[in-house]
Amino acid sequence: MLPGGHLLSVLIFFPAVERWRSCCCARRSQIHPIIALIVSLAEFLFSLLVIPKVPIGTPGYHLKIRQVVSRPPINYHLGVDGISLFLVILTTFLTAHLRPGVVE
Repeated sequence: MLPGGHLLSVLIFFPAVERWRSCCCARRSQIHPIIALIVSLAEFLFSLLVIPKVPIGTPGYHLKIRQVVSRPPINYHLGVDGISLFLVILTTFLTAHLRPGVVE
């Protein structure tokens, strides 16, 4: 099981990696919408793993991750609180229910 902060990173970068993969394919086929649907459903399932790790009702951010890169100077800082937890779940839920290939 991934530590909590890394689970947030997976929620951010997992769809981006799949999109990069689909852009690298030379020809478009009928399987691309199916793969996009599978990735969005997997993203929704990953977001459900966040729910038990965030104690509702306690103040502050949880599942924090902070990474500092010296060159170039980049600070990567993520965290989720009670309100943003439900927004993450809602976003991944709605992404999984959009029909892939309709909006491009």
